[in-house]
Amino acid sequence: MLFPLKADIEFPPSINTADSIGEVEASDGHRYYVKADKDGKQICASEWLCTKIAEQVGIAGPHPVLIQMLDGSLVFGSRRIAGVSDIVTTQNFLNTPSQSNIEGPVIGLSRSLSNVYAFDLFMNNVDRHFGNYLSIEDAGSRRLY
Repeated sequence: MLFPLKADIEFPPSINTADSIGEVEASDGHRYYVKADKDGKQICASEWLCTKIAEQVGIAGPHPVLIQMLDGSLVFGSRRIAGVSDIVTTQNFLNTPSQSNIEGPVIGLSRSLSNVYAFDLFMNNVDRHFGNYLSIEDAGSRRLY
């Protein structure tokens, strides 16, 4: 994206994460979780780069954007995905996938998780945990981001 979206409304964080500064409703009508650079760490650039590289290697994630906050500062925005399951449901899906779907284990889940693991090793991501995975119900099966 060449030009940043503008934050129309700013909200405090609804969930505690290490780098989140809150949420915004942006000029495109979508809601985003936002992160800013902090303590000399280039969080925005890191998030942007990691998200774009993940997309290129086939790892699905929320749509990334640059957002201009009401005070004029620029932050990284990660589009909120509607219908995201709670962390317990997602954790159960990842630990016992056959219990979270209609029939049998999820074909391709091991490969997807292996891809995420390899990506995390390559990007030196030491912050992977169940809260970093998003899942949604999709016509009787679960979709993972």
